[in-house]
Amino acid sequence: MLFFCITCLIFTLFSSFQTFSFLAEQLVILQSICLNADWVYLSDKALWQALVCAKPISGDTPWKFWLQISGLIHLFVVSGSHFIVLQFILQKLRLPRWVQFFSLWFYNAITGFSPPGTRACLSVSCGFFLKVKE
Repeated sequence: MLFFCITCLIFTLFSSFQTFSFLAEQLVILQSICLNADWVYLSDKALWQALVCAKPISGDTPWKFWLQISGLIHLFVVSGSHFIVLQFILQKLRLPRWVQFFSLWFYNAITGFSPPGTRACLSVSCGFFLKVKE
């Protein structure tokens, strides 16, 4: 896992090869499955797609208006809070770290490797490698 993290950081920082853009193109089916979920009510589909699948809320919908007015629109951008909550749940389930690691990256693939999501995923999934033991 540490090798994967270091490789991703090197490709992201020093390479013209766009690692996550390439992965997003290859794994677009995962985000498509998330966006076309049938178990979500049609009236709530835009919220589901924004909150879980990282699709921007489009147009002048009432949801977008009220989320902007209340300041909650930032919760609907897949970012660090999504990954921290997911990691917290996985830790409470007492799953091994390698399962947590791949679950976080799988969720990042579902969200289409959005830049804020990928940054958050890198920091959350690689954070335990960088912690200093007391």
